[in-house]
Amino acid sequence: MSQRNASTRRSLKLSVRISFFLILAAILPLLIALAFSEVQTRATLINQANRTLEADAQTHSQLIENYLTAKLLEVRTLDNTPIVQQYFTDPAHISGGITFSTIPFMA
Repeated sequence: MSQRNASTRRSLKLSVRISFFLILAAILPLLIALAFSEVQTRATLINQANRTLEADAQTHSQLIENYLTAKLLEVRTLDNTPIVQQYFTDPAHISGGITFSTIPFMA
């Protein structure tokens, strides 16, 4: 009986070993392919990401520049209005002297 138990133990261990080897044989090529793919595509993906980030940075800087230019044009437009020019020439007396008739676009 002891020989039978020993052979049963050995056959179970052998079956477990075979199962592990088969699993390893199935997974190992996948891991090798994954590592090879990672090594081959890493530089390309990094370059592509850098180009995308550079393009995004240029787009955002252009949008900010356009926004600031538009705001500067608004300030220049407001600076040329008569009411603003009058305020800058005499700010102390302007608060009491403003009427709707002195504002050209509201008359």
